[in-house]
Amino acid sequence: MWDAGALVPGPLHTAEGEPFPAEGSPLSQALRRPGAVRDAESFDEFAAVGPGRHRHTRGWAGPAR
Repeated sequence: MWDAGALVPGPLHTAEGEPFPAEGSPLSQALRRPGAVRDAESFDEFAAVGPGRHRHTRGWAGPAR
């Protein structure tokens, strides 16, 4: 994410299998910058803004070739 020509807040990353920090996943942290807010119904900011239904590739990508 860019703000006034500067990269903020990142880059953010976690290694595969590494637990997320208390601040949440890198994606959740990035989504908070423009104002995404997790509500009581949502698992995280990703789910709160809508694409949570696409979280797992197997659910939408079709059969592997």
